Amino acid sequence: MFFSLRFNKIGAEGGIAIGDALQHNDTLTSLDLHGNLIGYEGASRIADALKINKSLRILSLSKNRIGSEGAIRIAEALNENSTLLRLDLGYDDIG
Repeated sequence: MFFSLRFNKIGAEGGIAIGDALQHNDTLTSLDLHGNLIGYEGASRIADALKINKSLRILSLSKNRIGSEGAIRIAEALNENSTLLRLDLGYDDIG
């Protein structure tokens, strides 16, 4: 199942809510959060979910201003996630 929230201005609060929901999801395989400015806080909660979630295969977090610290949190989560196949972090103020 694919879900897109492109350019919905969900911000950090929305990113946190999505992260919480992903911890309990077992059907969503593709999630597009492009352009929502979730920042470090949202990325951090999504990173926590990636440690648990086993259904998500594709995740777009581009244009969310997660910064280097958010990217590090996501990268660390991937050490515990063997199911995510594609991750987009373009235009995220990394580095």
